[in-house]
Amino acid sequence: MRISILPIVTALVTVPFLGTMPAQAQSVPNLQQGMPYAQARQLILNAGWSPSYNTQEPNRFGMSSKVDHFLGMGYTEIVDCAGTGMGLCRFEFYGNQGQTLAVSVGQGTQTDVVYQWWVEE
Repeated sequence: MRISILPIVTALVTVPFLGTMPAQAQSVPNLQQGMPYAQARQLILNAGWSPSYNTQEPNRFGMSSKVDHFLGMGYTEIVDCAGTGMGLCRFEFYGNQGQTLAVSVGQGTQTDVVYQWWVEE
C-alpha cells in the first residue's frame, strides 16, 4: 500500500498563510488632465489618500502668490512651485502602502487645473 504525503505537505505549507492576505496597493482615482485641482483633491481624499504636511518652507522666490494661494486654501500637501516655464506646482499624498501620489498643477484660464499625476513607490 502506497501513501501519498503530498496532501499532508500541502496542508502544512498552506495553513500558516490562511487569513494573511497582503494589503492591496492604494488605488488611484480617475483623475483627468485639465480638471480643477479642488475636484481632483476631493477624489484623491475620498479614495483614502492622506495629504502630506510639508514641514519645509516652500520655495517662494518669485512665486509667493501661488504658494500662498494654495496654502491659504488649506492645501498643506503643496510641496513647491516652479519659478519658470509653466510654473507647475507639486502636491503630494500618501497611500496605505507607503507610496506617494504626486500631482502637478498648472494655471488654467479660470482655475488651477491638474496637469499630470503619478505614483512613486
